[in-house]
Amino acid sequence: MARLCLQLDGKFEYLGGELSDVGFRDCVRQFMKGERTHLKRTYAQKGAKAYPLGVDRKQWDKLVIYWQQRDTKTKSEHMVDARGAITNVSHLGRGGKVVIEAKLVS
Repeated sequence: MARLCLQLDGKFEYLGGELSDVGFRDCVRQFMKGERTHLKRTYAQKGAKAYPLGVDRKQWDKLVIYWQQRDTKTKSEHMVDARGAITNVSHLGRGGKVVIEAKLVS
């Protein structure tokens, strides 16, 4: 992670200071979580036999085994229910309150 942080520091200029370790780790964690979700939806849930390009065969096998565990499936179902129970509307984002109000005005 330190090498990646140094690479980013060399390519980007940060407004208002430097990239903190906490912020960097959070960004990497969020990216990896999104990447795993994309791989799961694209390959694992559609029953694809081949593993995706750029992913090591051993890593892919570990991910598939992890996704097939009973505890993981239970946690996933619980999170789907929790996201469905959210009643407050986000103020930002593609489908948030601000965007909806802007569509109503125009």
